[in-house]
Amino acid sequence: MRVGDWGWGAAQHLEEAEGKPSGSEPEQERRQQLAQGVARLRGELQQLDLQIETAQREVMTDEVSLEAAQERIRDAQRRSLLLKAYAARLAKERQQLQGSVAQLRGRLEQLKDISRKAKVELTMGGKVPDLGFAGLEPEVLRDVRTACQLRFRFLKSLFEHSTSGALPSGTSEELLDASYQHWLSTVEDIVGSHPPNHVLAALEHLALENTLQMQELTSRIDIPRDVEALKWEGWSRCEELWVQQLPLQAREQRGTAQLASLVQEMHRLLADGSEHAILARAVLELRAVRLAGLRDGLRRGCQELEQEASARHAELQALQSKRQRILDFRHLVVSAGSAGGNLGARAGQPLDVGPAWGVGRQ
Repeated sequence: MRVGDWGWGAAQHLEEAEGKPSGSEPEQERRQQLAQGVARLRGELQQLDLQIETAQREVMTDEVSLEAAQERIRDAQRRSLLLKAYAARLAKERQQLQGSVAQLRGRLEQLKDISRKAKVELTMGGKVPDLGFAGLEPEVLRDVRTACQLRFRFLKSLFEHSTSGALPSGTSEELLDASYQHWLSTVEDIVGSHPPNHVLAALEHLALENTLQMQELTSRIDIPRDVEALKWEGWSRCEELWVQQLPLQAREQRGTAQLASLVQEMHRLLADGSEHAILARAVLELRAVRLAGLRDGLRRGCQELEQEASARHAELQALQSKRQRILDFRHLVVSAGSAGGNLGARAGQPLDVGPAWGVGRQ
């Protein structure tokens, strides 16, 4: 029960007491004093109620303020976490940008160096390389020659694998892959360290060297004479094999005739059931088996000779087709040499140097 309710009950009790008849004066004074006390208590109670309501409102206000402060603290914590994550991301991006800037600076210095090299006139020397003074070649020519040799060896391995169906001895797929990666890195180093005009000049020089070397090699050989000699050698070998086959065929015929006569004699002896006939039959069977083995051996020898003769004939046909290809290639080399004689006057124009740097075949 609130204090105000208690005061209201006391005042009601006092009013009821005042309504009763009384003849004593002190009693009335006492009632008046009680009424004044009750009024005073009512005022105090009202003040207490006001103070309590004010305190409650202050408590509610403080609770609202506390919740707002806690929300601000949580928001500040979230903002702090977001700012930390953002700062970490910015630091990572800054590191990446610094790495990119360093790479760009290195590439810029590399391009400046290439630009300076491009202004220098490149001298390749003579058309035919001098192996005794290979160290005097320009660096770009040595690098391009190395790249071309790597490419040639790689393509040669692939060609041998495609023709024979197996990799060359001492070579595996891992080695081929490593060779290709090495050639690729070499080409990247050349492109990144030498001017394009120097690289093109080196390729043209190597192409001219190879053309001159092929012309020199083809001028030293007499292809028709060599092919003709190989052809006559093949025919001679075929003739020898045929001559060797004739006695074997004659022996086979004689063995077949002897075997037939022995079979007839065996049938004649088998008609007689004596002991001498049985012994003769056994001897004849042994001779028949031996002659049959001899016949089979002669037949196999004849078949081998026929196969060898067929192989020689196929080799002869292959030599004839190879001769035709060599003649066609020689004509192509001569045509390319006449077309490449003016390479020195065609500065700045690219030359067809073969697929993927594969011109350096020394």
